[in-house]
Amino acid sequence: MYKHISGMPAIKRGIMLLAKRDFCIVLGQAAIGKSRDDAIASVAIAYRDWARNHPAQYSMTMRAPVPGDDEDAAASMAILNVIVVILAGYGLLSDDAIDATRYLRSVLHGFVALETEGAFQMPFDLERSYSRLVECVIAALATWTRSL
Repeated sequence: MYKHISGMPAIKRGIMLLAKRDFCIVLGQAAIGKSRDDAIASVAIAYRDWARNHPAQYSMTMRAPVPGDDEDAAASMAILNVIVVILAGYGLLSDDAIDATRYLRSVLHGFVALETEGAFQMPFDLERSYSRLVECVIAALATWTRSL
């Protein structure tokens, strides 16, 4: 096997690239034909479902591109572009889009990370909690530029 692959780091890199590309496809498909609130809600559901179904791969998608790795940068940029296109529907461009992307990613990742680590053990409905979280994200994005 090592005749074709230069060791364990190369195997991990390959899996990471596949994971980022797959994650991007899933998020992109969730957004197709939707805009603004509907796109955010659909992407949030797809994000959570993919992360729960692919926990080891999900953690690989959370890493920033390795400097100098053009394939990694392209895979990461493709994910970012899905979100940036959705945020443009809210009139969020340039720095506002980057700030809003970081916010969205932080909120979704925070919930998913806590959920997949088993931190939500209270006897309450997780679906309800996630729906409320997504509603709050949508409300925040709708007023993003007025909040400064």
